[in-house]
Amino acid sequence: LPDAYFELMRATMAMPGWRLAMSSHLNLAMQSGRPRPENLFSDDELRSIEVPVRLVLGDDDVYGPPEIGRRAAALIPDASVHVLPAGHAPFADEPETCAHLIRGAS
Repeated sequence: LPDAYFELMRATMAMPGWRLAMSSHLNLAMQSGRPRPENLFSDDELRSIEVPVRLVLGDDDVYGPPEIGRRAAALIPDASVHVLPAGHAPFADEPETCAHLIRGAS
């Protein structure tokens, strides 16, 4: 990764409240290293989503493969999946492509 990425991460982590925000986020998302069950969508919940959904995923996300997004998109009535050569944060790895995909959603 370029040095600018690490400079951005260092600046972000130095911001007041970052540590509390990250700790809160992780505690809300995970329990004993696994996603909290209350944060997972059931198949019926995915089928009931009434707005268009665009999933932009990295092909090398440490939290799960693109197949997770493809499975969800198959259940959501109006969903698309875009897999980029990226990790967990495709907006950081492929910012121009992500911007293009987001602009296309409006």
